[in-house]
Amino acid sequence: MGCCAGKPQPPLLLLLLALVLQLWSPCVGADPERPSSIPTDKLLVITVATKESDGFHRFMQSAKYFNYTVKVLGQGEEWRGGAGINSIGGGQKVRLMKEVMEHYANQEDLVVLFTECFDVIFAGGPEEVLKKFQKSNHKVVFAADGILWPDKRLADKYPIVHFGKRYLNSGGFIGYAPYINRIVQQWNLQDNDDDQLFYTKIYIDPLKREAINITLDHKCKIFQTLNGAVDEVVLKFENGKARAKNVFYETLPVALNGNGPTKILLNYFGNYVPNAWTQDNGCTLCDLDTIDLSTVDVHPNVTIGIFIEQPTPFLPRFLDILLTLDYPKEALKLFIHNKEVYHEKDIKVFFDKAKHEISTIKIVGPEENLSQAEARNMGMDFCRQDESCDYYFSIDADVVLTNPRTLKILIEQNRKIIAPLVTRHGKLWSNFWGALSPDGYYARSEDYVDIVQGNRVGIWNVPYMANVYLIKGKTLRSEMNERNYFVRDKLDPDMALCRNAREMTLQREKDSPTPETFQMLSPPKVLFLFIFIYFCLFN
Repeated sequence: MGCCAGKPQPPLLLLLLALVLQLWSPCVGADPERPSSIPTDKLLVITVATKESDGFHRFMQSAKYFNYTVKVLGQGEEWRGGAGINSIGGGQKVRLMKEVMEHYANQEDLVVLFTECFDVIFAGGPEEVLKKFQKSNHKVVFAADGILWPDKRLADKYPIVHFGKRYLNSGGFIGYAPYINRIVQQWNLQDNDDDQLFYTKIYIDPLKREAINITLDHKCKIFQTLNGAVDEVVLKFENGKARAKNVFYETLPVALNGNGPTKILLNYFGNYVPNAWTQDNGCTLCDLDTIDLSTVDVHPNVTIGIFIEQPTPFLPRFLDILLTLDYPKEALKLFIHNKEVYHEKDIKVFFDKAKHEISTIKIVGPEENLSQAEARNMGMDFCRQDESCDYYFSIDADVVLTNPRTLKILIEQNRKIIAPLVTRHGKLWSNFWGALSPDGYYARSEDYVDIVQGNRVGIWNVPYMANVYLIKGKTLRSEMNERNYFVRDKLDPDMALCRNAREMTLQREKDSPTPETFQMLSPPKVLFLFIFIYFCLFN
């Protein structure tokens, strides 16, 4: 008669049912496909550097700051990957990647990030890059570019992109090791063939692209190539630290790549990112790799190049100040170029005083009829040809050094080329430029005024300097071993020096405490050799 139909359920059974449902409820809405975060120790950065340069060391400093694990390929090899930044090439990098990736081919949980190093700076750390890579939901992500290189005929073969950069850039990519291995194992070309063209042809092949699951970093979330994007990227400070931001896509790229003609902009970012200068701590690199002259028994030998290229007021005072420099006179030699007959009497008076303290004084007078460029080449070569010359200190006669320790301070910074900031009292004029215009002349960088006024104190990598600077002798005998640095088309000698230095940098890459003002009486680069020119402000 259905006697059980109306029988109530035992309360205990209902309680057990409710408890089971409660235990399971947090999992009901979970995404079973959502992967767990990749541990940072499963990320390996790979780069290629057949030679170490200042650009390489800057890259490694940024990697060390974020605790990246970096494997460097090609060390000690001859570079056979092409002639320079405006030519095709780079296949040697793919060949090296092909060789090394064989060892990681079966490590399915390993993520490999390949990047250039001479013109790249990390702006974010492993955790950030892995998170962004996972969100891409692809096995391999290449950097994206707004410029198609090297074969513009391939433009139509690229997938349509409605918002973002469309073209592949091989300067940076990230992916799971087995999938990157599948890509590089297809390489069967020569070292001087083009790496970007190789990767491009794989990407634009729909079957290969889908089989390997490749995409581009269209909105520069991981990789920021600066060529063609100069107006998109700005420096921003967040919590006192600097970061490069793409204001067009509202993204914070992890790796900045100064590809093509954007090395100067990258150098500007490198003055701050990731921690070179912060609002809270100021210059964090000023004490890096410095030397302490107070601990040495014998000071380095310095040749001082003095240039009197025009009638100069107070020249006797300028010359006397040189003799008051806080530096052992037995370690000094002088090269003096005087273009003005009017100043010959001043030079004689100075020579009669200085010869008792300084053993070697070479004077080139107006009778030699040398141009300013020829004289500066001669002065630099005077140190270059002298194996005992450890430093070359060039100074124009219209610069007044108000700190006797200037020379020591410059040497202790231990840079290839370094210059003190020279300003005019109460003016924004100085002896450096923070940026260049498209035609290679002066442009004001965002930080120029703050540096000149002493609000930002530190070491700055800049594209132009003049009037007073220090160069290591071994740099003159290696990276700068050509004799003619001050002649270039119709440029002034200082412009010629800096342009030659900058262009040498580009080829080689593909190969303060409180401020003091130095007075200049009339108006008148680096070697981040790479080429660096550093600018320092001093007590």
